[in-house]
Amino acid sequence: MQAFAAFGSKVTILARSTLLSNGDVEAREMIKSILEEEDGIAFLEHVEVTEVTTLREGLATQIEGDVESLPLVKLTVKSGKGEDSTTTELECECLLVATGRLPNVHNLNLEKANVQY
Repeated sequence: MQAFAAFGSKVTILARSTLLSNGDVEAREMIKSILEEEDGIAFLEHVEVTEVTTLREGLATQIEGDVESLPLVKLTVKSGKGEDSTTTELECECLLVATGRLPNVHNLNLEKANVQY
């Protein structure tokens, strides 16, 4: 995401929970602060994407400088619960979905090396 921001894109990271929740709290806040202040990346945590709508189809190849050839997508995002919940709509030309990851370490025999995971 940092690379996209460095090339001039506005980047917003949406997370269902707290970012980097398994790491050190102080380090997490420092990383977020640097990304926000130096790279202009915005964070929305504890949100749920409830709808994705295509507003404009993009062309297979972009004509140089023709912004109209880019796709346009609207995200509907809900934050909070119950009566305190709010809905926000975001428009974007590109949507990257990353759903998390799990380590693939089952066949490495890490228990024998006394490595906890």
